[in-house]
Amino acid sequence: MREVGVSTSGLALKIDCEINAKLKLIIDETLPAQGLCAIYGESGAGKTSLLRAIAGLNIYSEAYISFKGELWQDGARFKQTHKRNLAYVMQEANLLPHLTAKQNILFALKRRNQRDQKSTCANADFQKVIELMGVEGCLDRYPVQLSGGEKQRIALARALLTKPDLLLLDEPLSALDDNRKAELLPYIELIKSELQSCILYVTHSKRELAKLADRVLMVEQGRYTLSEDIYSSLFPRNTALAKEVVFAAKVAAKESQWGMQVLDIAGRQIRLKDSGEKIGSIVNLCISAKDVSLSLERPERSSILNLLPATVIALQEMPDDFSVDILLDVSGQQLWASISRFSVQQMSLELGLNLWVQIKAAAIVA
Repeated sequence: MREVGVSTSGLALKIDCEINAKLKLIIDETLPAQGLCAIYGESGAGKTSLLRAIAGLNIYSEAYISFKGELWQDGARFKQTHKRNLAYVMQEANLLPHLTAKQNILFALKRRNQRDQKSTCANADFQKVIELMGVEGCLDRYPVQLSGGEKQRIALARALLTKPDLLLLDEPLSALDDNRKAELLPYIELIKSELQSCILYVTHSKRELAKLADRVLMVEQGRYTLSEDIYSSLFPRNTALAKEVVFAAKVAAKESQWGMQVLDIAGRQIRLKDSGEKIGSIVNLCISAKDVSLSLERPERSSILNLLPATVIALQEMPDDFSVDILLDVSGQQLWASISRFSVQQMSLELGLNLWVQIKAAAIVA
């Protein structure tokens, strides 16, 4: 492995090693010291192995790891896990069953230095963490008495109380059902905004990444590549009915009587379920091609709330002999619709045609 100097910015990773007979781990990237970087790839690609290497739980001789100018590992030196200022939350909450939720969270103070442990700072941090994670009502319960979502929030609170510079989240929502995932996602967003640290987030959900990530580490056959362009990395345009787009939208208003919020996209407004974002905040919207329908005339008195004028800029026939994917321009932003070849013929769709896009509010993931 080539000699390298200690990187003074972010998380520097230079690893080229064999995990097993079939899988390698190859990465040469430096991640910024702040923001959420998603790690995305197929199962068994080595994503957890990378996190464990960063945490010092897996030791590879051909590895160089440094964080914010501090050398954690090279060919000759190795900093033990407990000396790295990081926290690791796994798929399962891994709470200590004989301790209450509060005691599990306070267990994190053992990783804090003696000065913090004795000062009012630790108490203030504890109060802030439990309020941030919304676990005030379950502090006296034992893990067996907690729901899956509550367990994960306790695990996250415990991790945050260590005040890590680096937070490793290994598919923290994967063991939860869809309702619990929806319940926990806003807390991950709060962590991202409040922690102002480097977060590595492993997941198989494209829509979680669209909502949370600032950048993405894509892994294929053990080789990692960093991309700042989440859209092109996560949503390739080559699969019928699988095309999705990510729009950055601004929360413009609340319609609390309907449980909805109004978002602005390039001067156009759309409505969707209110997820609790503040007015003025920026959210990522994920819209799937299969959830977009087209009309040659503006629909009247329709249950579909979001109607946007658009122009056809490309038609792409799919190999299934059934569908055609339509690329549309919506106020300068691109959107895909996937419809049948029969509908294309009936509507006489062609390049440059102006029409209306319809998107169900319930189909938009924010």
